[in-house]
Amino acid sequence: MPFGEFAGALRRHWIVLLIGLILTGGLSAGSYLFTKPTYEITATVLLLPPASAVSTTGNPYLQLGGLRQTVDLMGVALSDQSTRLELEAISNDVDFTVAADSQASSPILVIDVKDSTQSGAARIRDLLVSRIPERLKTMQEGLNVVEANRVTSTLLTSDKEAKEVGRNRLRSVVVVVLAGVAVTLAFIALWDARRLRNAEEPRKPTTGGEPEDDAV
Repeated sequence: MPFGEFAGALRRHWIVLLIGLILTGGLSAGSYLFTKPTYEITATVLLLPPASAVSTTGNPYLQLGGLRQTVDLMGVALSDQSTRLELEAISNDVDFTVAADSQASSPILVIDVKDSTQSGAARIRDLLVSRIPERLKTMQEGLNVVEANRVTSTLLTSDKEAKEVGRNRLRSVVVVVLAGVAVTLAFIALWDARRLRNAEEPRKPTTGGEPEDDAV
């Protein structure tokens, strides 16, 4: 349909266009409200060498070499199936990673949690952070490592609150708007084209029967 004819169709059926736009606006608002947002929160934990490995200076931060393998092991330990099931029992929308900081050479674990609520993301992040010293202790006790030779940990950084990330809700609104406008315009174009075809069809003359002779 040429643009001029299409513009004319929109003018003729402006009520349909208005109704379609109103319905599209309502559906867009609904999609924004019912699409779950994504909140992200992080923390970093530094692994510290055992007391027996600290030099006479007494500064453990000068003895951080050689702990990278322990960081990798902790990432695996906190990403196992039992941990995932425990966290999914708290929130079905949780997504988390516990891994070594790829941007640093120091033995740093990065805990990154995403969830559909701020409180859920913060709760799960804090739970994972608390599990690090517990898992370190359990792993080393299982190897009969004496306390003086055990690796420990300390919280390095921690976000105060989860922040909304991603564009899930915005993306859903855009999809609904585009679909609603497209359906409305297509409906108007098809309806108007059909109306014009019906108007242009020649009307068949009505043929009546021959009048019967009056009975004599």
